[in-house]
Amino acid sequence: MNAVYDDDMGNNTSVYDEYKLHYLEIPVNLIGHLPVGNGANIFLGAGPYFSLGLNGTNKQTLFTDDPVIRKITYGKNGDFKSTDFGASTVLGFQGASGWAISGNLDFGLTNILQINNSAFDATKFKTITFYLSIGQSF
Repeated sequence: MNAVYDDDMGNNTSVYDEYKLHYLEIPVNLIGHLPVGNGANIFLGAGPYFSLGLNGTNKQTLFTDDPVIRKITYGKNGDFKSTDFGASTVLGFQGASGWAISGNLDFGLTNILQINNSAFDATKFKTITFYLSIGQSF
């Protein structure tokens, strides 16, 4: 997140707030395959996911000062809720020899913000995650 605020004297205050949240995610996708010849196929899937917060960091930079980095905490008294639920999608290609490559896009449905320690007036944090996967079927 990045923002520029004006103070009472008309000066701009630049605020940069970066979160790196690490979750262990368990997707449950229903996947369909579309054969494209010679044993290869394109696959597409969707379903829910559940994730558990593991760790993370918050880096805040005010003005041009050195950034302040602090650890993120999860749970009842933490910065963020320890669990997240959402919808997962996947699109990929599987070759005839069993190798596969896919792109996944997940949309969090839970407001994971527990305590707002950011420089912003945020009331909601929802996750959006994109990741690539490669694999081999045996």
